[in-house]
Amino acid sequence: MGYILNRFEKLTELTKDPAVNEQFKLTAIIVHDPKDKNLVKHIKSHFLDFAKLTGRHLLIITFVQPPEEYVDAIRYGEYEYAKLLVEDSNQLSNTDEIINPFIRIHYRLPKDGSYLILAKKLSDNEVFKVRTTTGSLPYQLMDLTSYCYNPTNFDELMNQLEAESFNISEMLGNSLLKIFSLISPSSSYDDYGLQLSPQRHLARKTIEEEKQKLKDALRRSSDDEDLTGQVLDFYDLFEHVYKFVLNDRPYHTIRTYRFENYHLLDGKSKKFWRSYSRLLDCLRGTPLDELDYSAFIIYLGKILETELNLSVCQMLRQTMGITMPDFYNKYCYGIGSVIIPPNRTNGVALNRYFWGRNRTSYLESVPLGKLLFAYRAAEETVNNPYSEWELYYPEKFEQMPFRFLLLWEDLAKLRNIAAHAQNVNNDSYRTTEELFYEFQKNYLSIICGIKERLKPRRITNNRQIRH
Repeated sequence: MGYILNRFEKLTELTKDPAVNEQFKLTAIIVHDPKDKNLVKHIKSHFLDFAKLTGRHLLIITFVQPPEEYVDAIRYGEYEYAKLLVEDSNQLSNTDEIINPFIRIHYRLPKDGSYLILAKKLSDNEVFKVRTTTGSLPYQLMDLTSYCYNPTNFDELMNQLEAESFNISEMLGNSLLKIFSLISPSSSYDDYGLQLSPQRHLARKTIEEEKQKLKDALRRSSDDEDLTGQVLDFYDLFEHVYKFVLNDRPYHTIRTYRFENYHLLDGKSKKFWRSYSRLLDCLRGTPLDELDYSAFIIYLGKILETELNLSVCQMLRQTMGITMPDFYNKYCYGIGSVIIPPNRTNGVALNRYFWGRNRTSYLESVPLGKLLFAYRAAEETVNNPYSEWELYYPEKFEQMPFRFLLLWEDLAKLRNIAAHAQNVNNDSYRTTEELFYEFQKNYLSIICGIKERLKPRRITNNRQIRH
């Protein structure tokens, strides 16, 4: 089915419509490049064909406005597979100027190029982006339609389309991470002596660019109270950071606090912690009631998610037949989809890749909540001899302490709240901080032990050295 929109707010309305999220097996939003005249013309002339092709279970959404004769035909019900959702036909001409920049900000797309944004449900935060062209669009829609008739191989479909996944709820938090990586020292050894002036200049420039994105989002989100609140919270935080940079506070006075098991963290997690720690130090003296604490919780959640993906997730992949250390934190082409529990609609994919730079494939990480679901499903089948399914190598399964699972669940919930539009107060942040302290003190060594057992060794001068 095809929907034609001419306001971004209509898209946000659809995301909250339970009927839309129930009816369609997949949604594909066509984000066209206004400069690609051939694609725009193709969508205009073939929209009704696409709407009929995709049937009742694949929803395609376009902001390309149709010819007048299509508008009349759709309005008077001649095409059951097409809907026109417009506020005012007089606004049709400014769609590209108003909607296109905002939708690219919302879905973190480059300024040019045409894309399909794919999601199982329009309300999902986990979405996928696929490059599209005049030539590839019809075939991509056919592949998506075929999936909707037999929705069992979603991972394979995304791999076939070379789709890249991302979580739109973390866009603003990642902007903050980007800025604080510039404020961080120029090397992993905390060397503050190099390139500080250029680095400070780049930090100022980047903050201005990110603030402008927030201004654009704020201007165009006036009808969406949740999005407006989230943007304002992060904009306030940017203002505090900007004041810090403008005050030219010496970099060597920014303190990095370390906890007792900091050395057990992966390098990526250490980067998150250093940024988190410096963020706290930069905001010393700021009245507590002036801050939204989402960014702080997101940092701690990123650390936990990174460590669990490098340990528990790899352990679960091993129990399902993926060889370690050969495919430690790598996509395993030979084994295909690995889903826990298998053959169920709510299964969690543990062997999905995305394309990175230079056409290199990388293993996609699993969100905290989904990974916990997969672990508990695996634990249940290990402990239940009458389970409907079983792990290929149950002896490889490692039991996590019960208290840790509760802590994991609580942190996942707090991280999800922080990544959405709710305001996060000081009490929620302090709870997250306490849970994270308990994690690093009592359970990080267990996680590290799993990492060390599974990750590869490299041989140097007849010595085995861990990566």
